[in-house]
Amino acid sequence: MDEQGAHKEEAQPLALPAPKDESGQSGTTRERTPAQLERQEKAYDLHISGKTYRQIAEILSCDKDTVTTDIRAEQQRRADEIAERREVEKARAVSLYERVIDRALKKSDIYDELVMQPGAKVTDRTLEAVIHARERIDKVLGVDAPTKIDLGLDKLFTAFDDQG
Repeated sequence: MDEQGAHKEEAQPLALPAPKDESGQSGTTRERTPAQLERQEKAYDLHISGKTYRQIAEILSCDKDTVTTDIRAEQQRRADEIAERREVEKARAVSLYERVIDRALKKSDIYDELVMQPGAKVTDRTLEAVIHARERIDKVLGVDAPTKIDLGLDKLFTAFDDQG
């Protein structure tokens, strides 16, 4: 109760993960109250709408450094939320394609061939379904993503320039 006898509700702090270091590991958790989280969302929304940090600070009645910290925290929170959703969707997609592979193989009796039993019927359509599903899994997991390879040509060109 406050001085006037009204019940005053205390804000319970929420634990948010601390920023990750270079190794991707989080440190200790920082406590944020619902009021702080609300201020971060408002600051971010105002920033997106085109307000300057100073304008946001005036609107929210806080200093510019707090606005900067709040916007960064909200950007990180949203990025983490998107990354988490992406991982869930990846897992769902992989699960779906694994079921497609399993059903296609069972339907074609390829399991019999895999355990060295004669009589398996593998059709081109079955193999296409299995291969396509496997390719989709690889794509979802980023296995087929291009990889940058440094051939060291810069050093080679520098060596030729030095000799010439």
